[in-house]
Amino acid sequence: MQQTAEHSTQERILRAATEELAEHGFAGLRTDRVAARADCNKQLIYYYFRSKAGLRSAVLERMALEALPHWERLDQVDLPDAMALNAQQYGSSRGTPDYRRLLAWEGAEHVIGESEIVQEEVRSAAWHRLVRAFEAAQASGRLPADINPSVIALLFGLMNIAPTTLPQLTRLVTGLEADDARFAEDLVRTIHFLGSSILADPATVDEPGLDRRPA
Repeated sequence: MQQTAEHSTQERILRAATEELAEHGFAGLRTDRVAARADCNKQLIYYYFRSKAGLRSAVLERMALEALPHWERLDQVDLPDAMALNAQQYGSSRGTPDYRRLLAWEGAEHVIGESEIVQEEVRSAAWHRLVRAFEAAQASGRLPADINPSVIALLFGLMNIAPTTLPQLTRLVTGLEADDARFAEDLVRTIHFLGSSILADPATVDEPGLDRRPA
């Protein structure tokens, strides 16, 4: 019974910290506000997570672990479907407002070359599942040899993330809100189209003597 109560308290703290971080960013995290949201003693935060940095890491680790089933699915589908699945994921569970704002805050407060990335190894391994999908397409001759699989995976990843982390641009360009179901459907359809379009017939990729210049 005590273990269940402790687990419940930890869960409340994690949920409260997620909301707090989404609203105020990592630099604005305040344990007293987290404790108030979680309806617990502030000392319990330090008991379970040791520090504000530990609490922040726990929140981001939770975000990464909850996305693992999605990333594992990418190994089981063709590349265009993998990219469409990734877009759908950002429109559903991983696309919850709190997680979107967490990513935006993390990016805004990251100092290139100086800031550490929380749970970098776990999160990098997850994203590299998408990289491997492009690597497989390249190995099969469907992606030109001079295209870096990591860079194109990054670009498609940003296409998924940008509309919800920069919702004002989505509205300015499309006239729709980023959480509008119509926009989400258009995004998935477009990403699937782009994924299918860039994968050329293996017979025409890097074929010796092939002139790709426009007629």
